[in-house]
Amino acid sequence: MYFVNYLNRNKTDPYYPAFEVIYGIELLFIVSTLIAGCVVVFLVHTTTKLHRLIRLRMISAIVVAMTFVVSRLLVMHHEYFGTMKYVETPVLIVGSIFKQVFIGYMTALTSILAQDRWISMRNWAW
Repeated sequence: MYFVNYLNRNKTDPYYPAFEVIYGIELLFIVSTLIAGCVVVFLVHTTTKLHRLIRLRMISAIVVAMTFVVSRLLVMHHEYFGTMKYVETPVLIVGSIFKQVFIGYMTALTSILAQDRWISMRNWAW
């Protein structure tokens, strides 16, 4: 498996304040994404204006995105507090797998939505 998020303290320590600021900003965005994701899932779940299947698609996409954000927290923990050596820990492997799941799901979702709309348009009965 290819690990794209493979930083450790050996690579980031020479640039002392820069990576701490970057990690702080990223952590702020992660927390705000989790809060916004929970609010949007609640609002989409309680609305009645959208069809049930569209709501389920939106909720599942947001849940997959929030899972990716949590896995990014795991990878950030490894990058900041992990060992100084180049090792493959189970946390890093799980984080990389969730990243691949997120990219694959979001790519497939756009294709599925396009096919769904095409079938709906093609088989529409006036």
